Amino acid sequence: EVDLEDAYFLAAEVGSWGTAAEAAVRLIYTVGYKRADHVGGYRWGRQADVALAMLGDADASLRRADVLNSLAMVQLSTGAYAEAMASHERALTIREQALGPEHPLVADSLNNLANVHIDRGANDEAEALLRRAQSIWEKALGPDHPDVALSLNNLAIIRCSTGDYDEARALYERAHHNLVNALGPNHPHVARALNNVAEVHRSTGAYVEAKALYERAGAIWEAVHGPEHPDVAASLNNLAAAHRALGEYAEAKAIGERALAILTKAHGPEHTHVATSTHNLGNVYRSMGELDEAETRYRRALAIWEKVHGPDDPRLAYPLTGLAEVALDRGRPGEALPLVRRALTIRERGGEAKERRAESQFVLARALWDASEGAPDERARALALARDAREVWRATEGYDDELAALERWLAAREAAPED
Repeated sequence: EVDLEDAYFLAAEVGSWGTAAEAAVRLIYTVGYKRADHVGGYRWGRQADVALAMLGDADASLRRADVLNSLAMVQLSTGAYAEAMASHERALTIREQALGPEHPLVADSLNNLANVHIDRGANDEAEALLRRAQSIWEKALGPDHPDVALSLNNLAIIRCSTGDYDEARALYERAHHNLVNALGPNHPHVARALNNVAEVHRSTGAYVEAKALYERAGAIWEAVHGPEHPDVAASLNNLAAAHRALGEYAEAKAIGERALAILTKAHGPEHTHVATSTHNLGNVYRSMGELDEAETRYRRALAIWEKVHGPDDPRLAYPLTGLAEVALDRGRPGEALPLVRRALTIRERGGEAKERRAESQFVLARALWDASEGAPDERARALALARDAREVWRATEGYDDELAALERWLAAREAAPED
Protein backbone atom coordinates (compact mmCIF):
# COMPACT_ATOMS: atom_id res chain seq x y z
CA GLU A 1 0.00 0.00 0.00
CA VAL A 2 2.80 2.42 0.88
CA ASP A 3 4.55 1.59 -2.40
CA LEU A 4 1.36 2.36 -4.33
CA GLU A 5 0.96 5.68 -2.54
CA ASP A 6 4.56 6.58 -3.34
CA ALA A 7 3.99 5.58 -6.96
CA TYR A 8 0.94 7.83 -7.20
CA PHE A 9 2.60 10.94 -5.81
CA LEU A 10 5.89 10.43 -7.67
CA ALA A 11 4.00 9.98 -10.94
CA ALA A 12 1.92 13.08 -10.21
CA GLU A 13 5.07 15.12 -9.56
CA VAL A 14 6.50 14.33 -12.99
CA GLY A 15 3.17 14.56 -14.81
CA SER A 16 2.88 10.84 -15.53
CA TRP A 17 -0.85 10.87 -14.98
CA GLY A 18 -1.55 7.49 -16.55
CA THR A 19 0.74 5.83 -13.99
CA ALA A 20 -0.84 7.91 -11.23
CA ALA A 21 -4.33 6.84 -12.30
CA GLU A 22 -3.31 3.18 -12.33
CA ALA A 23 -1.89 3.45 -8.80
CA ALA A 24 -5.05 5.17 -7.57
CA VAL A 25 -7.26 2.43 -9.02
CA ARG A 26 -5.25 -0.22 -7.18
CA LEU A 27 -5.41 1.83 -3.98
CA ILE A 28 -9.20 2.08 -4.19
CA TYR A 29 -9.28 -1.72 -4.12
CA THR A 30 -6.48 -2.21 -1.59
CA VAL A 31 -7.67 0.40 0.89
CA GLY A 32 -11.41 0.46 0.30
CA TYR A 33 -12.09 -3.24 -0.23
CA LYS A 34 -9.17 -5.39 0.87
CA ARG A 35 -8.53 -3.37 4.04
CA ALA A 36 -12.24 -2.44 4.35
CA ASP A 37 -11.38 1.25 4.90
CA HIS A 38 -14.29 2.56 2.87
CA VAL A 39 -13.62 6.24 3.52
CA GLY A 40 -10.01 5.77 2.43
CA GLY A 41 -11.14 3.93 -0.69
CA TYR A 42 -13.43 6.78 -1.70
CA ARG A 43 -10.62 9.26 -1.03
CA TRP A 44 -8.43 7.41 -3.53
CA GLY A 45 -11.34 7.52 -5.93
CA ARG A 46 -11.14 11.31 -5.81
CA GLN A 47 -7.39 11.13 -6.37
CA ALA A 48 -8.05 8.95 -9.41
CA ASP A 49 -10.43 11.64 -10.70
CA VAL A 50 -7.63 14.19 -10.43
CA ALA A 51 -5.28 11.98 -12.42
CA LEU A 52 -7.87 11.32 -15.12
CA ALA A 53 -8.69 15.01 -15.44
CA MET A 54 -5.00 15.76 -15.96
CA LEU A 55 -4.54 12.86 -18.38
CA GLY A 56 -7.05 14.25 -20.81
CA ASP A 57 -6.65 11.77 -23.68
CA ALA A 58 -8.64 8.94 -25.19
CA ASP A 59 -7.07 6.50 -22.74
CA ALA A 60 -8.77 8.32 -19.87
CA SER A 61 -12.13 6.83 -20.85
CA LEU A 62 -11.02 3.22 -20.34
CA ARG A 63 -9.20 4.16 -17.17
CA ARG A 64 -12.47 5.69 -15.96
CA ALA A 65 -14.06 2.25 -16.30
CA ASP A 66 -11.30 0.80 -14.09
CA VAL A 67 -11.99 3.46 -11.46
CA LEU A 68 -15.72 2.75 -11.57
CA ASN A 69 -15.19 -0.99 -11.16
CA SER A 70 -12.97 -0.52 -8.11
CA LEU A 71 -15.36 2.00 -6.57
CA ALA A 72 -18.26 -0.39 -7.16
CA MET A 73 -16.50 -3.10 -5.15
CA VAL A 74 -16.25 -0.70 -2.22
CA GLN A 75 -19.88 0.38 -2.69
CA LEU A 76 -21.08 -3.22 -2.78
CA SER A 77 -19.14 -4.06 0.37
CA THR A 78 -21.00 -1.25 2.19
CA GLY A 79 -24.41 -2.43 0.97
CA ALA A 80 -24.84 0.49 -1.44
CA TYR A 81 -26.39 -1.70 -4.14
CA ALA A 82 -27.88 1.05 -6.29
CA GLU A 83 -24.58 2.94 -6.40
CA ALA A 84 -22.59 -0.23 -7.14
CA MET A 85 -24.95 -1.18 -9.95
CA ALA A 86 -24.77 2.29 -11.47
CA SER A 87 -20.95 2.24 -11.35
CA HIS A 88 -20.72 -1.18 -13.01
CA GLU A 89 -23.28 -0.21 -15.66
CA ARG A 90 -21.29 2.92 -16.53
CA ALA A 91 -18.08 0.88 -16.73
CA LEU A 92 -19.81 -1.66 -18.98
CA THR A 93 -21.05 1.06 -21.33
CA ILE A 94 -17.58 2.63 -21.55
CA ARG A 95 -15.92 -0.69 -22.34
CA GLU A 96 -18.51 -1.75 -24.91
CA GLN A 97 -18.20 1.55 -26.75
CA ALA A 98 -14.40 1.59 -26.66
CA LEU A 99 -13.62 -2.11 -27.19
CA GLY A 100 -16.67 -3.70 -28.79
CA PRO A 101 -19.15 -6.18 -27.28
CA GLU A 102 -16.89 -9.27 -27.38
CA HIS A 103 -13.84 -8.01 -25.51
CA PRO A 104 -12.74 -9.81 -22.30
CA LEU A 105 -12.95 -6.56 -20.33
CA VAL A 106 -16.62 -6.33 -21.32
CA ALA A 107 -17.05 -9.81 -19.84
CA ASP A 108 -15.35 -8.58 -16.67
CA SER A 109 -17.93 -5.80 -16.36
CA LEU A 110 -20.77 -8.24 -17.04
CA ASN A 111 -19.51 -10.56 -14.31
CA ASN A 112 -19.14 -7.66 -11.87
CA LEU A 113 -22.65 -6.45 -12.57
CA ALA A 114 -23.97 -9.99 -12.10
CA ASN A 115 -22.39 -10.06 -8.62
CA VAL A 116 -24.56 -7.12 -7.60
CA HIS A 117 -27.69 -8.85 -8.89
CA ILE A 118 -26.76 -12.04 -6.98
CA ASP A 119 -26.37 -10.07 -3.75
CA ARG A 120 -29.80 -8.51 -4.41
CA GLY A 121 -31.35 -11.93 -5.03
CA ALA A 122 -32.10 -11.10 -8.69
CA ASN A 123 -30.94 -14.45 -10.03
CA ASP A 124 -32.52 -14.30 -13.49
CA GLU A 125 -30.82 -11.00 -14.32
CA ALA A 126 -27.53 -12.29 -12.92
CA GLU A 127 -27.62 -15.51 -14.92
CA ALA A 128 -28.20 -13.73 -18.23
CA LEU A 129 -25.16 -11.53 -17.60
CA LEU A 130 -23.02 -14.47 -16.49
CA ARG A 131 -23.86 -16.58 -19.52
CA ARG A 132 -22.81 -13.74 -21.79
CA ALA A 133 -19.59 -13.20 -19.81
CA GLN A 134 -18.77 -16.91 -19.91
CA SER A 135 -19.28 -17.04 -23.67
CA ILE A 136 -17.00 -14.05 -24.26
CA TRP A 137 -14.24 -15.37 -21.99
CA GLU A 138 -14.31 -18.90 -23.38
CA LYS A 139 -14.14 -17.60 -26.94
CA ALA A 140 -11.32 -15.15 -26.22
CA LEU A 141 -9.30 -16.96 -23.54
CA GLY A 142 -10.23 -20.64 -23.70
CA PRO A 143 -12.39 -22.77 -21.38
CA ASP A 144 -9.71 -23.27 -18.70
CA HIS A 145 -8.87 -19.64 -18.04
CA PRO A 146 -9.38 -18.40 -14.45
CA ASP A 147 -11.73 -15.67 -15.66
CA VAL A 148 -14.06 -18.39 -16.96
CA ALA A 149 -13.92 -19.92 -13.48
CA LEU A 150 -15.27 -16.68 -12.01
CA SER A 151 -18.43 -16.92 -14.10
CA LEU A 152 -18.74 -20.64 -13.28
CA ASN A 153 -18.51 -19.83 -9.57
CA ASN A 154 -21.26 -17.26 -9.80
CA LEU A 155 -23.51 -19.51 -11.88
CA ALA A 156 -23.06 -22.18 -9.22
CA ILE A 157 -24.13 -19.75 -6.50
CA ILE A 158 -27.41 -19.30 -8.37
CA ARG A 159 -27.85 -23.07 -8.82
CA CYS A 160 -27.22 -23.67 -5.13
CA SER A 161 -29.79 -21.03 -4.14
CA THR A 162 -32.45 -22.78 -6.24
CA GLY A 163 -31.63 -26.26 -4.93
CA ASP A 164 -29.90 -27.59 -8.07
CA TYR A 165 -27.07 -29.04 -6.01
CA ASP A 166 -25.73 -31.53 -8.54
CA GLU A 167 -25.25 -28.84 -11.17
CA ALA A 168 -23.86 -26.43 -8.56
CA ARG A 169 -21.33 -29.02 -7.42
CA ALA A 170 -20.19 -29.70 -11.00
CA LEU A 171 -19.77 -25.99 -11.71
CA TYR A 172 -17.89 -25.34 -8.47
CA GLU A 173 -15.55 -28.27 -8.96
CA ARG A 174 -14.72 -27.21 -12.52
CA ALA A 175 -14.07 -23.67 -11.30
CA HIS A 176 -11.89 -24.90 -8.44
CA HIS A 177 -9.83 -27.10 -10.77
CA ASN A 178 -9.26 -24.21 -13.20
CA LEU A 179 -8.29 -21.80 -10.45
CA VAL A 180 -5.83 -24.12 -8.72
CA ASN A 181 -4.12 -24.90 -12.02
CA ALA A 182 -3.89 -21.25 -13.00
CA LEU A 183 -3.28 -19.48 -9.68
CA GLY A 184 -1.98 -22.08 -7.23
CA PRO A 185 -3.69 -23.51 -4.13
CA ASN A 186 -3.40 -20.44 -1.88
CA HIS A 187 -4.98 -17.71 -3.99
CA PRO A 188 -8.08 -15.86 -2.67
CA HIS A 189 -10.08 -16.97 -5.71
CA VAL A 190 -9.29 -20.58 -4.78
CA ALA A 191 -10.51 -19.86 -1.25
CA ARG A 192 -13.80 -18.63 -2.65
CA ALA A 193 -14.15 -21.76 -4.75
CA LEU A 194 -13.44 -23.95 -1.69
CA ASN A 195 -16.02 -22.01 0.30
CA ASN A 196 -18.58 -22.52 -2.43
CA VAL A 197 -17.94 -26.27 -2.73
CA ALA A 198 -18.38 -26.41 1.04
CA GLU A 199 -21.75 -24.68 0.68
CA VAL A 200 -22.97 -27.53 -1.51
CA HIS A 201 -21.73 -30.07 1.03
CA ARG A 202 -23.52 -28.22 3.84
CA SER A 203 -26.71 -27.88 1.82
CA THR A 204 -26.73 -31.63 1.17
CA GLY A 205 -26.00 -32.62 4.77
CA ALA A 206 -22.29 -33.44 4.45
CA TYR A 207 -21.38 -31.22 7.38
CA VAL A 208 -18.01 -32.75 8.28
CA GLU A 209 -16.76 -32.34 4.71
CA ALA A 210 -18.14 -28.80 4.60
CA LYS A 211 -16.41 -27.88 7.86
CA ALA A 212 -13.01 -28.99 6.56
CA LEU A 213 -13.38 -26.93 3.38
CA TYR A 214 -14.58 -23.84 5.26
CA GLU A 215 -11.51 -24.08 7.49
CA ARG A 216 -9.20 -24.30 4.46
CA ALA A 217 -10.87 -21.33 2.78
CA GLY A 218 -10.73 -19.28 5.96
CA ALA A 219 -7.03 -20.02 6.43
CA ILE A 220 -6.25 -18.77 2.92
CA TRP A 221 -8.27 -15.58 3.36
CA GLU A 222 -6.74 -14.89 6.76
CA ALA A 223 -3.22 -15.35 5.36
CA VAL A 224 -3.95 -12.97 2.46
CA HIS A 225 -6.16 -10.33 4.11
CA GLY A 226 -5.48 -10.62 7.84
CA PRO A 227 -7.88 -11.80 10.58
CA GLU A 228 -10.30 -8.84 10.47
CA HIS A 229 -11.34 -8.89 6.81
CA PRO A 230 -14.99 -9.46 5.77
CA ASP A 231 -14.01 -12.46 3.62
CA VAL A 232 -12.65 -14.12 6.76
CA ALA A 233 -15.94 -13.36 8.51
CA ALA A 234 -17.92 -14.91 5.65
CA SER A 235 -15.97 -18.13 6.04
CA LEU A 236 -16.46 -18.02 9.83
CA ASN A 237 -20.21 -17.58 9.40
CA ASN A 238 -20.39 -20.66 7.24
CA LEU A 239 -18.14 -22.63 9.57
CA ALA A 240 -20.39 -21.72 12.49
CA ALA A 241 -23.42 -23.02 10.58
CA ALA A 242 -21.65 -26.34 10.00
CA HIS A 243 -20.82 -26.62 13.72
CA ARG A 244 -24.47 -25.90 14.59
CA ALA A 245 -25.68 -28.58 12.19
CA LEU A 246 -23.37 -31.05 13.95
CA GLY A 247 -24.78 -30.05 17.35
CA GLU A 248 -21.56 -28.27 18.36
CA TYR A 249 -23.34 -25.21 19.70
CA ALA A 250 -20.59 -23.71 21.88
CA GLU A 251 -18.21 -23.68 18.91
CA ALA A 252 -20.91 -22.29 16.63
CA LYS A 253 -21.69 -19.48 19.08
CA ALA A 254 -18.04 -18.44 19.55
CA ILE A 255 -17.25 -18.51 15.84
CA GLY A 256 -20.48 -16.73 14.91
CA GLU A 257 -19.91 -13.94 17.43
CA ARG A 258 -16.40 -13.42 16.04
CA ALA A 259 -17.79 -13.18 12.51
CA LEU A 260 -20.42 -10.66 13.60
CA ALA A 261 -17.81 -8.49 15.33
CA ILE A 262 -15.62 -8.42 12.21
CA LEU A 263 -18.52 -7.54 9.91
CA THR A 264 -19.91 -4.85 12.21
CA LYS A 265 -16.48 -3.22 12.46
CA ALA A 266 -15.93 -3.39 8.70
CA HIS A 267 -19.38 -2.40 7.45
CA GLY A 268 -21.27 -0.76 10.30
CA PRO A 269 -24.32 -2.15 12.10
CA GLU A 270 -26.85 -1.74 9.26
CA HIS A 271 -25.17 -3.79 6.52
CA THR A 272 -26.89 -6.76 4.91
CA HIS A 273 -23.95 -9.05 5.73
CA VAL A 274 -24.29 -8.04 9.38
CA ALA A 275 -27.92 -9.13 9.14
CA THR A 276 -26.86 -12.53 7.78
CA SER A 277 -24.44 -13.04 10.65
CA THR A 278 -27.03 -11.86 13.17
CA HIS A 279 -29.65 -14.23 11.79
CA ASN A 280 -27.25 -17.16 11.89
CA LEU A 281 -26.55 -16.46 15.55
CA GLY A 282 -30.30 -16.44 16.14
CA ASN A 283 -30.35 -20.00 14.83
CA VAL A 284 -27.56 -20.98 17.22
CA TYR A 285 -29.27 -19.44 20.24
CA ARG A 286 -32.58 -21.12 19.36
CA SER A 287 -30.80 -24.47 19.10
CA MET A 288 -29.35 -23.82 22.57
CA GLY A 289 -32.81 -23.02 23.96
CA GLU A 290 -31.94 -19.35 24.60
CA LEU A 291 -35.18 -18.08 23.11
CA ASP A 292 -35.00 -14.44 24.25
CA GLU A 293 -31.57 -14.03 22.66
CA ALA A 294 -32.73 -15.85 19.52
CA GLU A 295 -35.73 -13.55 19.18
CA THR A 296 -33.54 -10.46 19.59
CA ARG A 297 -31.20 -11.63 16.82
CA TYR A 298 -34.01 -12.58 14.43
CA ARG A 299 -35.76 -9.24 14.89
CA ARG A 300 -32.51 -7.36 14.34
CA ALA A 301 -31.78 -9.26 11.12
CA LEU A 302 -35.34 -8.73 9.92
CA ALA A 303 -35.14 -4.98 10.54
CA ILE A 304 -31.85 -4.60 8.65
CA TRP A 305 -32.94 -6.64 5.64
CA GLU A 306 -36.32 -4.93 5.45
CA LYS A 307 -34.65 -1.52 5.57
CA VAL A 308 -32.03 -2.38 2.94
CA HIS A 309 -34.03 -4.58 0.56
CA GLY A 310 -37.70 -3.80 1.19
CA PRO A 311 -40.62 -5.82 2.63
CA ASP A 312 -40.75 -8.54 -0.04
CA ASP A 313 -37.10 -9.59 -0.22
CA PRO A 314 -36.60 -13.39 -0.04
CA ARG A 315 -34.12 -13.00 2.82
CA LEU A 316 -36.91 -11.88 5.14
CA ALA A 317 -38.39 -15.38 5.13
CA TYR A 318 -35.48 -16.67 7.20
CA PRO A 319 -35.90 -14.53 10.33
CA LEU A 320 -39.69 -14.61 9.98
CA THR A 321 -39.64 -18.40 10.05
CA GLY A 322 -37.16 -18.29 12.94
CA LEU A 323 -39.43 -15.97 14.92
CA ALA A 324 -42.37 -18.28 14.27
CA GLU A 325 -40.37 -21.22 15.62
CA VAL A 326 -39.46 -19.24 18.73
CA ALA A 327 -43.16 -18.54 19.28
CA LEU A 328 -43.95 -22.25 18.90
CA ASP A 329 -41.18 -23.16 21.32
CA ARG A 330 -42.84 -20.82 23.83
CA GLY A 331 -46.23 -22.45 23.26
CA ARG A 332 -47.69 -19.42 21.45
CA PRO A 333 -48.96 -20.73 18.09
CA GLY A 334 -51.21 -17.70 17.59
CA GLU A 335 -48.11 -15.49 17.48
CA ALA A 336 -46.38 -17.87 15.09
CA LEU A 337 -49.15 -17.92 12.47
CA PRO A 338 -48.85 -14.40 10.95
CA LEU A 339 -45.05 -14.63 10.96
CA VAL A 340 -44.81 -17.93 9.13
CA ARG A 341 -47.65 -17.08 6.75
CA ARG A 342 -45.75 -13.98 5.68
CA ALA A 343 -42.55 -16.03 5.32
CA LEU A 344 -44.26 -18.61 3.14
CA THR A 345 -45.86 -15.93 0.95
CA ILE A 346 -42.46 -14.30 0.40
CA ARG A 347 -40.89 -17.65 -0.49
CA GLU A 348 -43.66 -18.55 -2.92
CA ARG A 349 -43.49 -15.18 -4.67
CA GLY A 350 -39.71 -15.17 -4.79
CA GLY A 351 -39.39 -18.58 -6.42
CA GLU A 352 -37.14 -19.87 -3.66
CA ALA A 353 -36.02 -23.51 -3.67
CA LYS A 354 -38.86 -25.87 -2.84
CA GLU A 355 -37.06 -27.33 0.16
CA ARG A 356 -36.88 -23.84 1.69
CA ARG A 357 -40.59 -23.38 1.11
CA ALA A 358 -41.11 -26.74 2.80
CA GLU A 359 -39.36 -25.42 5.91
CA SER A 360 -41.99 -22.70 6.25
CA GLN A 361 -44.78 -25.13 5.35
CA PHE A 362 -43.88 -27.44 8.22
CA VAL A 363 -43.68 -24.56 10.69
CA LEU A 364 -47.09 -23.38 9.45
CA ALA A 365 -48.46 -26.91 9.85
CA ARG A 366 -47.31 -27.05 13.46
CA ALA A 367 -48.73 -23.60 14.20
CA LEU A 368 -52.10 -24.43 12.63
CA TRP A 369 -52.34 -27.69 14.54
CA ASP A 370 -51.48 -26.16 17.89
CA ALA A 371 -53.71 -23.11 17.36
CA SER A 372 -56.71 -25.02 16.01
CA GLU A 373 -58.09 -26.22 19.35
CA GLY A 374 -59.29 -29.34 17.58
CA ALA A 375 -60.98 -27.65 14.57
CA PRO A 376 -61.09 -30.41 11.90
CA ASP A 377 -60.58 -28.14 8.89
CA GLU A 378 -57.49 -26.46 10.32
CA ARG A 379 -55.98 -29.73 11.44
CA ALA A 380 -56.64 -31.29 8.04
CA ARG A 381 -54.85 -28.38 6.41
CA ALA A 382 -51.95 -28.76 8.84
CA LEU A 383 -51.58 -32.42 7.92
CA ALA A 384 -51.73 -31.62 4.20
CA LEU A 385 -48.98 -29.00 4.53
CA ALA A 386 -46.78 -31.39 6.49
CA ARG A 387 -47.30 -34.17 3.95
CA ASP A 388 -46.37 -31.82 1.11
CA ALA A 389 -43.19 -30.84 2.94
CA ARG A 390 -42.42 -34.51 3.56
CA GLU A 391 -42.55 -35.31 -0.15
CA VAL A 392 -40.20 -32.43 -0.94
CA TRP A 393 -37.67 -33.43 1.71
CA ARG A 394 -37.80 -37.08 0.71
CA ALA A 395 -36.59 -36.01 -2.73
CA THR A 396 -33.95 -33.56 -1.45
CA GLU A 397 -30.43 -34.19 -0.19
CA GLY A 398 -29.42 -32.80 3.17
CA TYR A 399 -32.75 -32.87 5.00
CA ASP A 400 -32.47 -36.17 6.86
CA ASP A 401 -32.79 -34.62 10.33
CA GLU A 402 -35.66 -32.33 9.33
CA LEU A 403 -37.44 -35.22 7.61
CA ALA A 404 -37.07 -37.45 10.66
CA ALA A 405 -38.60 -34.76 12.89
CA LEU A 406 -41.45 -34.23 10.43
CA GLU A 407 -42.12 -37.98 10.21
CA ARG A 408 -42.35 -38.21 14.00
CA TRP A 409 -44.71 -35.24 14.11
CA LEU A 410 -46.95 -36.68 11.43
CA ALA A 411 -47.00 -40.17 12.92
CA ALA A 412 -48.16 -38.84 16.28
CA ARG A 413 -50.99 -36.82 14.72
CA GLU A 414 -52.13 -39.13 11.96
CA ALA A 415 -52.68 -41.80 14.60
CA ALA A 416 -55.01 -39.47 16.51
CA PRO A 417 -55.96 -36.51 14.29
CA GLU A 418 -58.64 -35.25 16.62
CA ASP A 419 -58.59 -34.46 20.34
